[in-house]
Amino acid sequence: MTLSEMLRIQFGEDTQSPIDVVNLALSIEQLNLIFYPMPSHISGMCIKAADLIAVNSTMTMGRQRFSLAHELYHYYYDNFETTICEKTFDGNKSDHEKEADQFASFFLMPSAALKKKILSIKIWSIKDFLVLEHFFQVSHEALKWRLVNCGALTKEQADSFSGIRKYAAMYGYPTNLYDPTPINRQKITLGSYIDLASILSEHELISEGKYHELLLDAFRADIVYGDVNAGDADED
Repeated sequence: MTLSEMLRIQFGEDTQSPIDVVNLALSIEQLNLIFYPMPSHISGMCIKAADLIAVNSTMTMGRQRFSLAHELYHYYYDNFETTICEKTFDGNKSDHEKEADQFASFFLMPSAALKKKILSIKIWSIKDFLVLEHFFQVSHEALKWRLVNCGALTKEQADSFSGIRKYAAMYGYPTNLYDPTPINRQKITLGSYIDLASILSEHELISEGKYHELLLDAFRADIVYGDVNAGDADED
């Protein structure tokens, strides 16, 4: 059994269906999950000692899901305490970064499920990519990388399918998978930190002012001000 299959089972998932990787990550009791606009060459990071995973929110939503799955590999299986990950597939990556990419790919697109989906495809079309990307909720680049690595397509064949966002709109698919998080929501903290701050406030172990301060430090102006569209706390 692969590591990706083991972690799926640990989360109570089967080894064939698509998954909501964000909600799975939030089920990890101590985990702090931060979405934050990082430099364009960074996809995410993992700091084990702080039970923290951060994902670059300027990437497309599909790529953010892949990066989160990639960071879960570092969180559970890597020996490094702190890992900062670059936004590339293969290239000059270290072996453990390539392993994390492979884990993420298999975690989001289990072999049996992918094989079942592509078995009947004789001549690939852009619509085949759309069907697979939206079924597994992964980015176009992540799917191309997987199809090349499993031998379903050559790199040249995969690269010939471009302009995916335009075709998604043309074929009636939502395009948010190919978009970054909206600018006013690119900074947000989820998970244990928010839960702990709420517990401290509910038990009157901190003042209301301190509670709000903790939330604003975590980019949760939406909780403080009751506005889901609230911007960053430090905006003028």
